[in-house]
Amino acid sequence: HLILSGSLKAASEDCWLAQWLGALGISIDALRPGVDPILVERDWGQCAIYVPPTPPDPATLIPRVVRGNTGWDHAAIVAGEAVPDVVAARPPPLAPVLIEPDAPARALSATQIARLGLAPYYDPQAAGRRAFRHAVLHDAPDALQPLPDSDPAATWRARIVGETVHRALRAWLLPGVVDPALFDRRLRTYAWERGVSDPVSIDTVVREAARLLSRFEASEIPARLARAPQVYRELPFVYHAGRRAIHGVIDLLFFDGKTWHIVDYKTAVVSWKDALDNARRYFLQVGVYAAAVRAHTGQLPEAALYYIHPTRLVTVRQSDWQPALARLDDDVRAALEIDAEP
Repeated sequence: HLILSGSLKAASEDCWLAQWLGALGISIDALRPGVDPILVERDWGQCAIYVPPTPPDPATLIPRVVRGNTGWDHAAIVAGEAVPDVVAARPPPLAPVLIEPDAPARALSATQIARLGLAPYYDPQAAGRRAFRHAVLHDAPDALQPLPDSDPAATWRARIVGETVHRALRAWLLPGVVDPALFDRRLRTYAWERGVSDPVSIDTVVREAARLLSRFEASEIPARLARAPQVYRELPFVYHAGRRAIHGVIDLLFFDGKTWHIVDYKTAVVSWKDALDNARRYFLQVGVYAAAVRAHTGQLPEAALYYIHPTRLVTVRQSDWQPALARLDDDVRAALEIDAEP
């Protein structure tokens, strides 16, 4: 039961009592004093409105509580002065607002983690941190890639070939696995999606991508996967690293019956020799992947980077990625230009 009471004598059109009666579809002018209540039927229940013929005897009402001195009539307050022996305190609504400057970096993608890991290798380093900051705060648009041209000496070809191979590996599109016609058609589609429209350039990209995929197929990875009881490609994950949640996709994760293995594909255009040094740029990203797998399986996985262009598999050990992962918070705050916590 909900009981409301008010005075019709002081009621106006915009008072709460008039609004409440209006919600019931009843006008104040329609109410008349009487012995019996006015019954109002609605779908949700019944309402009774009672207007007594005469005001109730004050002696029958619950007496109003008379509060003591609240302090607001203190002479100092009335005069706008400080009250003696009372410590001034800021009211809670006026308290300083707690600002967390690294709040936008509480949720990071694996791509953003990779940019953070690349930051120390920029020259100057501030440019690398700026790239990470842009990715997190979205305070600058992504760089626009020029459309590929048909110049045989163009530098775009190696990049798009690598991206085409990476796309094919995600779908496990290998020359010895799928029909040759489908293999060719898919590679042409991938090249077209990267902006390659010139027929000669498409043929070149497809030919180079097919050659690299054939070399991958001849490597140790497909043979190991064929024997593995569990294989996961393009595996989504979420990993909580302290105050941060990191999400992404692991290119390849498989279990050989004893140990879990991570393989991340890299499209960097490097030589066989330089791949080993280039791998340092991805220690943080690999560390996040390894920590995520360990959190889910309870086992520390072995990790490696597969460089598509030199077709080289580079092992990344725990001693490589652990220091980078331990510096995650400090590196995030430095890239976001936040002073170190006291």
